[in-house]
Amino acid sequence: MSQLDLFLEAAALPGSARRKGGVGTAHEMAAKFSSQLRDARGRLELAQQRQREQFDRRHKQHKYAVKDLVWIEARHLTEKVMDRALCRKLGKRWHGPVTVVECFYSDLQAELAEADRGAPVAYRLALPPH
Repeated sequence: MSQLDLFLEAAALPGSARRKGGVGTAHEMAAKFSSQLRDARGRLELAQQRQREQFDRRHKQHKYAVKDLVWIEARHLTEKVMDRALCRKLGKRWHGPVTVVECFYSDLQAELAEADRGAPVAYRLALPPH
């Protein structure tokens, strides 16, 4: 049961015709509340639609093939690959280029050098083309 239904039930009880201060009946307040709720939901849907359109305008779908060279975002790599003596904030943001070994639906597997083993899979969104 929603808050609006509970509010209307309480308004139906005797002695609730007028509130102190002359605000109005509970039914009037409930009607005003429901119209404001409908208005807020409509505005929320409109804002979500605008955000979706903005994302679709700027989003670029990268397509990679096997043996393409790509960069891997360094924050996804293990400490063995990145030097922990350096500050992460000032360190390298990308590691590579590395060769794509296998492509999947939304991610791909890249071949790392022998010393860099530890994170062979990287997500497509984190890979700019070389």
